[in-house]
Amino acid sequence: METYRRVTGITEVRKSWTDDPQEENAFVELMRYDSNKDELVPTDTLLNGESLILNRIASNIREWKNNWEAVWDNIQIRKDMKQKIAEKADKTGNDELLEADFVVKANQKYHTIAEEVRKEYGGQQTERIMARWEEWLERQV
Repeated sequence: METYRRVTGITEVRKSWTDDPQEENAFVELMRYDSNKDELVPTDTLLNGESLILNRIASNIREWKNNWEAVWDNIQIRKDMKQKIAEKADKTGNDELLEADFVVKANQKYHTIAEEVRKEYGGQQTERIMARWEEWLERQV
């Protein structure tokens, strides 16, 4: 019998409680593990943009401030990038792609491409960014 490790949930802890965080609903689930899909799935709280932490981060970025759709789009493209890296590592047997050095390099390339696309087209264009990033990834292996 094999054992697999899984992240079973992501919970945001709100600071608005005084005595008992459990009773005062300070723990807000953002993602939960779905055993049928074998993956984390977002809760309505996350999908509706009700995460205080993510909104606080977004408030510091001009393109994301008061724009949950842009925040969620960015979360999705980063998820897709991580998935592509994992698939490429699996396909090629190159586990170095999963190490911090390469992941940092991939994130830096994402930022470079996103800025180029923003300058060329005047905004976040997920499909263009992802296409260029995937081309870059192919050249790395």
